Amino acid sequence: MTAIRWADEQQYDVHLLRGTTRLLAESLILERDDGPPVSAQNLPAGLNVSVSFAARTVLDRPRHGVTIRAADGFLDADTNPPSGALVRNFMVVAGVIDQVSGKTFEQRIRVHLHTSVARMWLTPATLAIRSGADGSRFTVLARFDDGTIGDVTNWPNLIWTVTEPGAGTPSQAVRFAPDVGLQTLAVGREAQVSVAFPGPPRRTATATVRTEPAWSTPTQVTPLARRPGGDWRQRPNVLFLSEGFEADEAQEFLRVVRAVVKNLRTWPSARPYNLVGDFLNVWTCFRPSREAGVSFLSECYTTPRRNRTTGARLVTRPALPLTATSEWSVANLVDAVGLPVPVDDGPGTNTTLQQKLRDWERLYPGRVPADAVTPEVYADWRAQAGRILVNERDTAFGFGYGERPTFQDPDTEPFHRRRLREAPFLDFLGSLRFGTEPIGPTWTTGKDRRLVCLVLRSRFISGNAFGHHFSMALGSKQELLVRDAASGDGTDLVVPAVPRTVPLTAVGSAAHEFSHCVNLADEYGRAPGPPTVTEAAEVRRHGNVQLASDLGSTGNIDADRIIWTWHRIARCGVLATAPVPRGDNEYTLRLRPGDAFPFQVDDLVRLRGRPLTQRPDPSFALRVTARTGDELSAEQIEGLPTALDPALFPAGADPQLDSIVYAPVRAADGTTELTLVAPAIQRHLRTTRRPLYANPVAGCGFDASVVQKPTSLPSGLDPRRPRFRELLVGLSEGGAEFNCGVYHPTGACLMRDTRSLVEKLPHLAGFCPVCRYLLVDVLDPTRHGEVDAYYAPDYPRP
Repeated sequence: MTAIRWADEQQYDVHLLRGTTRLLAESLILERDDGPPVSAQNLPAGLNVSVSFAARTVLDRPRHGVTIRAADGFLDADTNPPSGALVRNFMVVAGVIDQVSGKTFEQRIRVHLHTSVARMWLTPATLAIRSGADGSRFTVLARFDDGTIGDVTNWPNLIWTVTEPGAGTPSQAVRFAPDVGLQTLAVGREAQVSVAFPGPPRRTATATVRTEPAWSTPTQVTPLARRPGGDWRQRPNVLFLSEGFEADEAQEFLRVVRAVVKNLRTWPSARPYNLVGDFLNVWTCFRPSREAGVSFLSECYTTPRRNRTTGARLVTRPALPLTATSEWSVANLVDAVGLPVPVDDGPGTNTTLQQKLRDWERLYPGRVPADAVTPEVYADWRAQAGRILVNERDTAFGFGYGERPTFQDPDTEPFHRRRLREAPFLDFLGSLRFGTEPIGPTWTTGKDRRLVCLVLRSRFISGNAFGHHFSMALGSKQELLVRDAASGDGTDLVVPAVPRTVPLTAVGSAAHEFSHCVNLADEYGRAPGPPTVTEAAEVRRHGNVQLASDLGSTGNIDADRIIWTWHRIARCGVLATAPVPRGDNEYTLRLRPGDAFPFQVDDLVRLRGRPLTQRPDPSFALRVTARTGDELSAEQIEGLPTALDPALFPAGADPQLDSIVYAPVRAADGTTELTLVAPAIQRHLRTTRRPLYANPVAGCGFDASVVQKPTSLPSGLDPRRPRFRELLVGLSEGGAEFNCGVYHPTGACLMRDTRSLVEKLPHLAGFCPVCRYLLVDVLDPTRHGEVDAYYAPDYPRP
């Protein structure tokens, strides 16, 4: 056993009509390391596991009118529930124990109980699908008798038909296969898609589907300037794609991209992108969307605003309850009693907290302490009765923010799973042309395979790095604008005009997500940790996070194992070929054109391979004896009689893997080579054997600190270097989305936080020295000296 998950399309909230049943075991998939995945309902003989299902709240039929069978998750809801307060929704925990390894696995899912479907509709109202990219689907949304809105696309008893528009005859352009989805038969046509729920009562909905050419149809890209800033085969190439921009907004899209690129090159917080910007080729490809904006899939609750619009914020996820004497948060209350529903708690209902406490006591005896819920928390909980699922948009790439309501970890697919999968997107990228040149493969299988940015026309602040692309939204808000759909079918997104000025929070998001694409990890936590064996292997791929287990035992850190104790670099060049031995411990170092210029005779230098995360070890020291054009002559002065091995420092095969030659920054004594972790900090870590900052939240809980101010520091540090102690390079707890078990270098960095730093602590907004170092090492190592000049004024003394 390696993991458990819900089956595709079965991971979303369950909406169960009273009088019907559902078998959860059919939807629970067990991943194995010794065979294919299996359903919990059909376990093969010899698979030594135990499976159980239990509600987070104790359910019994007389009190609640619903039962769940522990062995297989069989849900059975009575047609006529008990009178009085009703159970509206509850959480089910599916658990699997591997009896061989002793490992326990859990997945959660929320179940909603309703009496009937009041209305049903398809979203978006019109959907474009492409030839050869089978599997697109409309989403089916339903409003139930209790006012709740749910996604019921996965209901097995829905009846789908596809007909010619206005004719009622089977479509010759599109067909629907239940196990596949929509399939294109002819391009450039329309069809009417209908879905029916047999009831009772019967509900139906219709929408329009349009067929378009295959994703592999050749498409042109355009350099941001008239000519690209260098040979695209040798330099990194960043591609910006439009998502949610309508056909007449091509110039607006270009204006936005220019503004983002300009800010990355000039905004101090975006350093080192100001240094490497001229080395990057920037390309654009405008793909118009039929509708503006992007689909927002996460569940929201509404807040009234002016001008006939409504705000919408993300619904609170549940959290484990606190002790009976503690004040609960909304998240604790959601865990204990579920989410509110409009019929009980929405506008026009006036149930007081005391009345509600009595209802909860009847339903869940002893579960909600009377003094745990404040009036403020109760009011915030009630506000979430107005939950909605926003209607989707028909956009160029079918991007979707978030997921339909689910507790399962996000999908590995970067797009809305019902619109576009990664394989067709790669077909699109692979078809890109610059004139007659097939440039596309550089973004699919080549050196630029992750440097693709989707620019999202959205006011909601967001960004992500996934698969072959990263995304950035143009907004800085944590709230959507929505309004009732004119058709009466649900809620539509209100899409403001493209902003005249791109917010710095959006630029910060772009810088953060771009950095993921050159192998930087997040420096914040989310899950308790520590990472599993599989997760630990992923953490080790990055240079700005490190496993606590790789530094020694808990509370006993070995500071000499810290990976970012790399040399500070004063001058750097990139090798054009591997070093050439000349005898008598001398070597010829041929560099890329212009890279030898900064070096001088008698410079003490070292060689190092790339990428840094895989080849961090430097060579023996060498002394430069001559410089002629793009060549350096150097003699080995360290490590003899062991000779330097040229094969360890290859060059010429891949521009991003070419080895470097560099002169380390030296201390005032002219001998000591300084590292990113200052000597005073290194000595302190060796002595204390604990990090500069440890997670203060008990039980490896989430540390919500925007910045992490060190709590363990050596005495005698110059108070001006750095002025803000959060910038000290050492060890701070959390990273790679784990609260514990992982460390990152500093207490403030754009890889830990973007929005709060930019808006509230601009003096700390920026990449830390370690992240800047890693970025230039990938993009343009010749800029190492300039990056170090940023760090030098903050380098701790003594």
